[in-house]
Amino acid sequence: MPELNTSVEIEFGESIRFATTIEGEEPPIRAVLFIRSGQNTQFKTRIAEIKTTNPPHAIVEVEPMAINLVPFAQIEYYWQVDLADGVIITSETERMNYHDQRFEWQDFARGSIAAHWVDGDLAWGQNLLAIAESVLPEMRALFGTAADTPIHIYVYPDQSTLQNSLRQAGINQVAAHALPETGAVLLSGKSGSETLIHLEQDIPHELVHVLLHERMRAKKENLPVWLDEGLATHFEQTPRPIYRTALEDAAERDALLAMESLCASFPIAEDEKILAYAQSASFTNYLLDIYGSGGILLLLDAYEEGVSCTGGIQRVYRRSLGQLESEWKGSAFGGANFKRRIDREILLTIGITVLILALGVSKWLIRKRRPQSPSL
Repeated sequence: MPELNTSVEIEFGESIRFATTIEGEEPPIRAVLFIRSGQNTQFKTRIAEIKTTNPPHAIVEVEPMAINLVPFAQIEYYWQVDLADGVIITSETERMNYHDQRFEWQDFARGSIAAHWVDGDLAWGQNLLAIAESVLPEMRALFGTAADTPIHIYVYPDQSTLQNSLRQAGINQVAAHALPETGAVLLSGKSGSETLIHLEQDIPHELVHVLLHERMRAKKENLPVWLDEGLATHFEQTPRPIYRTALEDAAERDALLAMESLCASFPIAEDEKILAYAQSASFTNYLLDIYGSGGILLLLDAYEEGVSCTGGIQRVYRRSLGQLESEWKGSAFGGANFKRRIDREILLTIGITVLILALGVSKWLIRKRRPQSPSL
Protein backbone atom coordinates (compact mmCIF):
# COMPACT_ATOMS: atom_id res chain seq x y z
CA MET A 1 0.00 0.00 0.00
CA PRO A 2 1.51 3.39 -0.99
CA GLU A 3 2.39 5.69 1.92
CA LEU A 4 3.21 9.39 2.38
CA ASN A 5 5.86 10.50 4.90
CA THR A 6 5.67 14.25 5.48
CA SER A 7 8.06 16.82 6.96
CA VAL A 8 8.22 20.59 7.50
CA GLU A 9 11.19 22.97 7.80
CA ILE A 10 10.67 26.57 8.96
CA GLU A 11 12.92 29.55 8.31
CA PHE A 12 11.02 32.22 10.21
CA GLY A 13 10.01 35.21 8.11
CA GLU A 14 11.52 33.67 4.97
CA SER A 15 9.97 30.36 3.99
CA ILE A 16 8.26 27.16 5.10
CA ARG A 17 9.35 24.04 3.24
CA PHE A 18 6.78 21.25 3.05
CA ALA A 19 7.93 17.88 1.76
CA THR A 20 6.59 14.36 1.43
CA THR A 21 8.16 11.13 0.23
CA ILE A 22 5.99 8.71 -1.74
CA GLU A 23 6.57 5.11 -0.74
CA GLY A 24 5.21 2.60 -3.29
CA GLU A 25 5.76 0.90 -6.61
CA GLU A 26 3.76 3.31 -8.80
CA PRO A 27 5.40 6.66 -9.61
CA PRO A 28 3.59 9.92 -8.69
CA ILE A 29 2.36 12.12 -11.53
CA ARG A 30 0.91 14.98 -9.48
CA ALA A 31 1.23 16.19 -5.87
CA VAL A 32 -0.77 18.97 -4.23
CA LEU A 33 -0.35 20.56 -0.80
CA PHE A 34 -3.51 21.82 0.94
CA ILE A 35 -2.75 24.46 3.58
CA ARG A 36 -4.60 26.90 5.80
CA SER A 37 -3.60 29.03 8.78
CA GLY A 38 -5.08 31.19 11.49
CA GLN A 39 -8.79 31.84 11.18
CA ASN A 40 -8.94 30.94 7.48
CA THR A 41 -11.72 28.44 6.90
CA GLN A 42 -10.69 27.38 3.40
CA PHE A 43 -7.61 25.39 2.45
CA LYS A 44 -5.39 26.89 -0.23
CA THR A 45 -3.63 24.65 -2.73
CA ARG A 46 -0.04 24.59 -3.92
CA ILE A 47 1.12 22.35 -6.77
CA ALA A 48 4.31 20.57 -5.71
CA GLU A 49 7.52 19.99 -7.58
CA ILE A 50 8.13 16.23 -7.83
CA LYS A 51 11.70 14.93 -7.53
CA THR A 52 12.29 11.55 -9.20
CA THR A 53 14.56 10.23 -6.49
CA ASN A 54 14.29 6.83 -4.86
CA PRO A 55 11.80 7.02 -3.29
CA PRO A 56 10.34 10.03 -5.13
CA HIS A 57 9.42 13.08 -3.10
CA ALA A 58 7.42 16.30 -3.55
CA ILE A 59 8.34 19.78 -2.28
CA VAL A 60 6.40 23.03 -1.79
CA GLU A 61 7.97 26.21 -0.42
CA VAL A 62 5.59 28.84 0.96
CA GLU A 63 6.47 32.42 1.86
CA PRO A 64 4.80 33.44 5.17
CA MET A 65 3.70 36.77 3.69
CA ALA A 66 1.87 34.96 0.89
CA ILE A 67 -0.55 33.45 3.40
CA ASN A 68 -0.50 36.34 5.95
CA LEU A 69 1.07 34.12 8.57
CA VAL A 70 1.16 35.53 12.10
CA PRO A 71 3.87 34.37 14.53
CA PHE A 72 2.78 31.33 16.58
CA ALA A 73 -0.30 30.84 14.41
CA GLN A 74 -1.45 27.31 13.82
CA ILE A 75 -0.95 25.80 10.38
CA GLU A 76 -3.01 22.88 9.09
CA TYR A 77 -1.97 20.96 6.01
CA TYR A 78 -2.31 17.69 4.12
CA TRP A 79 -1.05 16.18 0.88
CA GLN A 80 -2.84 14.64 -2.07
CA VAL A 81 -0.76 12.59 -4.53
CA ASP A 82 -2.00 11.10 -7.82
CA LEU A 83 -0.19 7.92 -8.90
CA ALA A 84 0.34 6.69 -12.44
CA ASP A 85 -2.15 3.83 -12.01
CA GLY A 86 -4.98 6.26 -11.10
CA VAL A 87 -4.78 5.73 -7.33
CA ILE A 88 -5.04 8.89 -5.22
CA ILE A 89 -3.29 9.01 -1.83
CA THR A 90 -4.29 11.57 0.80
CA SER A 91 -2.33 12.13 4.01
CA GLU A 92 -3.82 12.82 7.41
CA THR A 93 -4.35 16.50 8.28
CA GLU A 94 -1.43 17.65 10.41
CA ARG A 95 -1.05 20.72 12.63
CA MET A 96 1.95 22.77 13.64
CA ASN A 97 2.71 26.18 15.11
CA TYR A 98 4.67 28.81 13.22
CA HIS A 99 7.17 29.27 16.05
CA ASP A 100 9.42 32.33 16.04
CA GLN A 101 12.80 30.62 16.15
CA ARG A 102 14.87 33.81 16.18
CA PHE A 103 14.77 34.06 19.98
CA GLU A 104 15.60 31.84 22.90
CA TRP A 105 12.24 31.82 24.61
CA GLN A 106 12.01 31.21 28.34
CA ASP A 107 8.92 29.37 29.55
CA PHE A 108 6.94 29.08 32.74
CA ALA A 109 3.60 27.28 33.01
CA ARG A 110 1.04 26.55 35.70
CA GLY A 111 -2.09 24.61 34.93
CA SER A 112 -3.42 25.54 31.51
CA ILE A 113 -1.59 28.91 31.35
CA ALA A 114 1.94 29.32 29.98
CA ALA A 115 4.12 32.43 29.75
CA HIS A 116 6.93 32.76 27.18
CA TRP A 117 9.36 35.69 27.22
CA VAL A 118 12.77 36.77 25.99
CA ASP A 119 13.98 39.48 28.40
CA GLY A 120 13.87 38.89 32.16
CA ASP A 121 14.27 36.16 34.76
CA LEU A 122 11.91 33.54 36.16
CA ALA A 123 10.30 36.09 38.50
CA TRP A 124 9.32 38.13 35.45
CA GLY A 125 7.66 35.11 33.89
CA GLN A 126 5.79 34.49 37.13
CA ASN A 127 4.54 38.09 37.05
CA LEU A 128 3.19 37.56 33.54
CA LEU A 129 1.38 34.43 34.64
CA ALA A 130 0.00 36.14 37.74
CA ILE A 131 -1.68 38.84 35.64
CA ALA A 132 -3.49 36.23 33.57
CA GLU A 133 -4.44 34.18 36.60
CA SER A 134 -5.92 37.23 38.32
CA VAL A 135 -8.47 37.86 35.55
CA LEU A 136 -9.17 34.56 33.80
CA PRO A 137 -11.55 33.09 36.42
CA GLU A 138 -13.85 36.13 36.25
CA MET A 139 -13.65 36.21 32.45
CA ARG A 140 -14.45 32.53 32.14
CA ALA A 141 -17.35 32.87 34.56
CA LEU A 142 -18.78 35.79 32.57
CA PHE A 143 -18.33 34.22 29.14
CA GLY A 144 -19.07 30.64 30.15
CA THR A 145 -15.82 29.19 28.74
CA ALA A 146 -13.89 26.14 29.91
CA ALA A 147 -11.34 26.53 32.69
CA ASP A 148 -8.79 24.14 31.15
CA THR A 149 -8.42 25.70 27.71
CA PRO A 150 -4.68 26.31 27.08
CA ILE A 151 -3.56 29.95 27.15
CA HIS A 152 -0.15 31.13 25.88
CA ILE A 153 1.36 34.57 26.55
CA TYR A 154 4.31 35.59 24.34
CA VAL A 155 6.22 38.75 25.24
CA TYR A 156 8.69 40.03 22.64
CA PRO A 157 11.69 42.07 23.88
CA ASP A 158 10.45 45.35 22.34
CA GLN A 159 7.57 46.78 20.34
CA SER A 160 9.48 47.19 17.07
CA THR A 161 10.39 43.49 17.06
CA LEU A 162 6.76 42.51 17.61
CA GLN A 163 5.56 44.87 14.89
CA ASN A 164 8.14 43.57 12.42
CA SER A 165 6.96 40.03 13.13
CA LEU A 166 3.33 40.96 12.60
CA ARG A 167 4.02 42.97 9.45
CA GLN A 168 4.53 39.79 7.46
CA ALA A 169 0.84 39.09 8.12
CA GLY A 170 -0.20 42.57 6.98
CA ILE A 171 -0.77 43.81 10.55
CA ASN A 172 0.69 47.26 11.18
CA GLN A 173 1.16 49.50 14.21
CA VAL A 174 -0.36 47.48 17.02
CA ALA A 175 0.96 47.22 20.57
CA ALA A 176 -0.53 43.76 21.14
CA HIS A 177 -2.30 41.06 19.17
CA ALA A 178 -4.52 38.08 19.99
CA LEU A 179 -4.42 34.71 18.22
CA PRO A 180 -7.81 33.31 19.25
CA GLU A 181 -7.50 30.08 17.27
CA THR A 182 -4.42 29.04 19.27
CA GLY A 183 -5.31 30.69 22.57
CA ALA A 184 -2.27 32.96 22.37
CA VAL A 185 -1.59 36.65 22.88
CA LEU A 186 1.46 38.50 21.54
CA LEU A 187 2.85 41.47 23.47
CA SER A 188 6.14 43.26 23.98
CA GLY A 189 8.34 44.87 26.59
CA LYS A 190 11.49 44.50 28.64
CA SER A 191 11.13 43.28 32.19
CA GLY A 192 10.45 46.02 34.72
CA SER A 193 7.76 47.85 36.66
CA GLU A 194 6.93 50.28 33.84
CA THR A 195 6.33 47.45 31.37
CA LEU A 196 4.31 45.59 33.98
CA ILE A 197 1.81 48.48 34.11
CA HIS A 198 1.25 48.23 30.35
CA LEU A 199 0.97 44.46 30.50
CA GLU A 200 -1.66 44.76 33.24
CA GLN A 201 -3.67 46.51 30.54
CA ASP A 202 -2.68 44.50 27.47
CA ILE A 203 -2.75 40.91 28.79
CA PRO A 204 -6.35 41.04 30.09
CA HIS A 205 -7.46 43.03 27.03
CA GLU A 206 -6.17 40.44 24.56
CA LEU A 207 -7.33 37.49 26.66
CA VAL A 208 -10.91 38.76 26.37
CA HIS A 209 -10.63 38.52 22.58
CA VAL A 210 -9.33 34.95 22.92
CA LEU A 211 -12.14 33.85 25.25
CA LEU A 212 -14.86 35.55 23.22
CA HIS A 213 -13.61 33.63 20.18
CA GLU A 214 -13.59 30.42 22.20
CA ARG A 215 -17.23 31.02 23.13
CA MET A 216 -18.54 32.23 19.77
CA ARG A 217 -16.10 30.81 17.19
CA ALA A 218 -16.92 32.08 13.70
CA LYS A 219 -20.00 33.88 15.04
CA LYS A 220 -17.70 36.37 16.78
CA GLU A 221 -17.80 38.35 13.55
CA ASN A 222 -21.38 39.31 14.50
CA LEU A 223 -20.22 40.90 17.75
CA PRO A 224 -20.40 44.72 17.73
CA VAL A 225 -16.94 46.22 17.89
CA TRP A 226 -17.96 48.46 20.79
CA LEU A 227 -18.95 45.41 22.87
CA ASP A 228 -15.87 43.39 21.91
CA GLU A 229 -13.49 46.23 22.79
CA GLY A 230 -15.63 47.45 25.67
CA LEU A 231 -15.41 44.09 27.43
CA ALA A 232 -11.69 43.86 26.68
CA THR A 233 -11.06 47.31 28.20
CA HIS A 234 -13.35 46.53 31.15
CA PHE A 235 -10.97 43.80 32.34
CA GLU A 236 -7.79 45.88 32.12
CA GLN A 237 -6.21 45.98 35.57
CA THR A 238 -4.68 49.44 35.27
CA PRO A 239 -6.80 52.39 34.02
CA ARG A 240 -5.67 54.37 30.99
CA PRO A 241 -5.77 58.09 31.90
CA ILE A 242 -5.90 59.01 28.21
CA TYR A 243 -9.32 57.35 27.93
CA ARG A 244 -10.76 59.31 30.84
CA THR A 245 -9.38 62.57 29.47
CA ALA A 246 -10.74 61.90 25.97
CA LEU A 247 -14.15 60.95 27.33
CA GLU A 248 -14.52 63.97 29.60
CA ASP A 249 -13.28 66.36 26.94
CA ALA A 250 -15.69 64.99 24.31
CA ALA A 251 -18.60 65.07 26.75
CA GLU A 252 -17.86 68.67 27.68
CA ARG A 253 -17.74 69.67 24.00
CA ASP A 254 -20.85 67.62 23.23
CA ALA A 255 -18.68 65.66 20.76
CA LEU A 256 -19.29 62.06 21.86
CA LEU A 257 -19.51 59.53 19.03
CA ALA A 258 -22.84 57.86 18.28
CA MET A 259 -22.68 54.32 19.68
CA GLU A 260 -24.34 52.94 16.54
CA SER A 261 -21.37 54.25 14.53
CA LEU A 262 -19.14 51.91 16.60
CA CYS A 263 -21.07 48.74 15.75
CA ALA A 264 -19.03 47.65 12.72
CA SER A 265 -15.71 49.48 13.09
CA PHE A 266 -13.76 52.17 14.92
CA PRO A 267 -12.62 55.48 13.39
CA ILE A 268 -9.22 55.64 11.70
CA ALA A 269 -8.12 59.00 13.13
CA GLU A 270 -6.09 58.41 16.28
CA ASP A 271 -7.95 60.87 18.55
CA GLU A 272 -11.35 59.49 17.49
CA LYS A 273 -10.10 55.92 17.89
CA ILE A 274 -9.02 56.66 21.47
CA LEU A 275 -12.44 58.17 22.13
CA ALA A 276 -14.11 55.08 20.61
CA TYR A 277 -12.24 52.80 23.03
CA ALA A 278 -13.07 55.08 25.95
CA GLN A 279 -16.76 55.25 25.05
CA SER A 280 -17.02 51.51 24.46
CA ALA A 281 -15.53 50.79 27.88
CA SER A 282 -17.75 53.33 29.66
CA PHE A 283 -20.92 52.16 27.89
CA THR A 284 -20.14 48.48 28.56
CA ASN A 285 -19.40 49.24 32.22
CA TYR A 286 -22.77 50.98 32.43
CA LEU A 287 -24.55 47.90 31.07
CA LEU A 288 -22.73 45.68 33.57
CA ASP A 289 -23.35 48.00 36.53
CA ILE A 290 -27.05 48.63 35.83
CA TYR A 291 -28.23 45.41 34.19
CA GLY A 292 -25.64 42.88 35.40
CA SER A 293 -23.59 40.17 33.73
CA GLY A 294 -26.74 38.26 32.79
CA GLY A 295 -27.58 40.93 30.24
CA ILE A 296 -24.14 40.61 28.66
CA LEU A 297 -24.55 36.83 28.40
CA LEU A 298 -27.90 37.30 26.68
CA LEU A 299 -26.30 39.84 24.33
CA LEU A 300 -23.59 37.33 23.39
CA ASP A 301 -26.28 34.72 22.75
CA ALA A 302 -28.20 37.13 20.54
CA TYR A 303 -25.18 38.08 18.46
CA GLU A 304 -24.18 34.42 18.22
CA GLU A 305 -27.57 33.86 16.58
CA GLY A 306 -26.82 36.58 14.04
CA VAL A 307 -28.99 39.40 15.42
CA SER A 308 -27.93 42.88 14.30
CA CYS A 309 -26.06 45.30 16.56
CA THR A 310 -29.16 47.34 17.37
CA GLY A 311 -31.41 44.28 17.29
CA GLY A 312 -29.44 42.60 20.07
CA ILE A 313 -29.86 45.63 22.33
CA GLN A 314 -33.59 45.78 21.60
CA ARG A 315 -34.05 42.07 22.32
CA VAL A 316 -32.14 41.99 25.60
CA TYR A 317 -32.85 45.41 27.15
CA ARG A 318 -36.26 46.12 25.59
CA ARG A 319 -35.19 49.55 24.42
CA SER A 320 -33.31 50.96 21.47
CA LEU A 321 -29.57 51.54 21.38
CA GLY A 322 -30.29 55.27 21.24
CA GLN A 323 -32.38 55.11 24.41
CA LEU A 324 -29.70 53.16 26.26
CA GLU A 325 -27.11 55.61 25.01
CA SER A 326 -29.11 58.53 26.44
CA GLU A 327 -29.41 56.74 29.79
CA TRP A 328 -25.67 56.10 29.83
CA LYS A 329 -24.87 59.73 29.05
CA GLY A 330 -27.21 60.93 31.77
CA SER A 331 -25.60 58.57 34.28
CA ALA A 332 -21.98 59.14 33.28
CA PHE A 333 -22.01 62.85 32.45
CA GLY A 334 -25.41 64.34 33.29
CA GLY A 335 -24.71 65.99 36.65
CA ALA A 336 -21.21 67.20 35.94
CA ASN A 337 -22.02 68.29 32.42
CA PHE A 338 -25.14 70.10 33.52
CA LYS A 339 -23.22 71.99 36.17
CA ARG A 340 -20.44 72.92 33.73
CA ARG A 341 -23.00 74.02 31.14
CA ILE A 342 -24.90 76.11 33.69
CA ASP A 343 -21.65 77.64 34.93
CA ARG A 344 -20.69 78.57 31.37
CA GLU A 345 -24.14 80.01 30.70
CA ILE A 346 -24.05 82.05 33.92
CA LEU A 347 -20.61 83.41 33.09
CA LEU A 348 -21.73 84.20 29.56
CA THR A 349 -24.85 85.96 30.85
CA ILE A 350 -22.84 87.97 33.36
CA GLY A 351 -20.34 88.90 30.67
CA ILE A 352 -23.06 90.07 28.27
CA THR A 353 -24.81 92.01 31.06
CA VAL A 354 -21.57 93.74 32.04
CA LEU A 355 -20.89 94.57 28.41
CA ILE A 356 -24.38 96.06 27.92
CA LEU A 357 -24.06 98.10 31.10
CA ALA A 358 -20.63 99.31 30.07
CA LEU A 359 -21.91 100.40 26.67
CA GLY A 360 -24.87 102.16 28.32
CA VAL A 361 -22.63 104.04 30.73
CA SER A 362 -20.27 105.00 27.91
CA LYS A 363 -23.11 106.45 25.84
CA TRP A 364 -24.42 108.38 28.89
CA LEU A 365 -21.00 109.84 29.56
CA ILE A 366 -20.57 110.85 25.91
CA ARG A 367 -23.94 112.62 25.89
CA LYS A 368 -23.18 114.36 29.19
CA ARG A 369 -19.83 115.66 27.96
CA ARG A 370 -21.18 116.89 24.59
CA PRO A 371 -21.28 120.77 24.63
CA GLN A 372 -24.79 122.32 24.69
CA SER A 373 -25.79 124.51 21.71
CA PRO A 374 -26.39 128.21 22.70
CA SER A 375 -30.00 129.35 22.86
CA LEU A 376 -31.08 131.85 20.26
